[in-house]
Amino acid sequence: MGNPIIVALDVPTAEAALGLAGQLAPYVGAFKVGSELFTSAGPEVVRRIRAAGGSVFLDLKFHDIPILPPRLSPPRRGWMCRC
Repeated sequence: MGNPIIVALDVPTAEAALGLAGQLAPYVGAFKVGSELFTSAGPEVVRRIRAAGGSVFLDLKFHDIPILPPRLSPPRRGWMCRC
């Protein structure tokens, strides 16, 4: 079995997420990218984490947490619709 540790990248920017992923990739099994990071940074953040050697658990639940949909700004909601 691989490393069971998954680190949640619950940070506001792709730069912060990539910095953490770069530092921790050798020590953890995977990174969780949530809906807020994904909608703010797009699929490119997942590609870059993978390119740095990290595995990604993409957690895109938008309606299980009632506060989440209103927190997404109009540009982010628009990006989601174009997917």
